[in-house]
Amino acid sequence: FLSDEIVFLTSAPASVKRVIAVDLPRPRSLKMLSTPRFAEIQGQILEDLLEEARKSFADGMANAAELVEAFGQVTRDRS
Repeated sequence: FLSDEIVFLTSAPASVKRVIAVDLPRPRSLKMLSTPRFAEIQGQILEDLLEEARKSFADGMANAAELVEAFGQVTRDRS
């Protein structure tokens, strides 16, 4: 959450999928981790991560994809 932007890459071959602006006010503190805007940014990142993970695991690694999905669900449930 200290960065001003996050550059999210696709899986191989890597290319820029999205640039996410982190428009949280400065100075940043740990209290920001519980703000709606932080949760929104985190959600965008997780959605992209899960999408790319699914693509990477599409060649038959169903158990790994299920693990990534479960991690994403647990993380979303915390928000």
